[in-house]
Parts: sequence; C-alpha cells; structure tokens
Amino acid sequence: MKLRVFFLNLVFISTVPTMSI
Repeated sequence: MKLRVFFLNLVFISTVPTMSI
C-alpha cells in the first residue's frame, strides 16, 4: 500500500511539470 502511494506520488510529480509547460 505504501509502495503504491509512493508510485502515485512519483507519477504526479512527473506529470505536473509536463502539464505546467
């Protein structure tokens, strides 16, 4: 469960800058 949260957080951090640009 914790690993899944970490993965989702990583995806979120990777996606936000792309959408920002």
